[in-house]
Amino acid sequence: MEKTKNRGKNTGFRNLKPWKKGECPNPNGRPKGQRNYATIYREAIIEIANKRRTTPEAIEVEMVANAIKFAGKGAFNFYKDIMDRIHGTAPQEVDPEHSWIRDLSDKELDELIAKNMAKFNKTD
Repeated sequence: MEKTKNRGKNTGFRNLKPWKKGECPNPNGRPKGQRNYATIYREAIIEIANKRRTTPEAIEVEMVANAIKFAGKGAFNFYKDIMDRIHGTAPQEVDPEHSWIRDLSDKELDELIAKNMAKFNKTD
């Protein structure tokens, strides 16, 4: 299925359709009373702090210290996942050198992927 070249709509995404004006992508939204992850996280930190008779800030400092220690050993996913859920993922900028890829058709993208996969799978 070949599509025309991307003309600025849905930049970077091939299968998305823009919403119509006034249309809501999630009409039901989050159910009333359901707490978000940041609230649950903060309540857990406060509960741990109360049990240890310390402050929530002290618990967070301890968590960061442990995250740094484990990251040095290559295990940082847990802490990264928590920070991403609370603060959002870090923005990833597009390398201007590779921005031309946005203008490729689906067929051109498929050919480029196949060509590079062939190089990758080639054994010497």
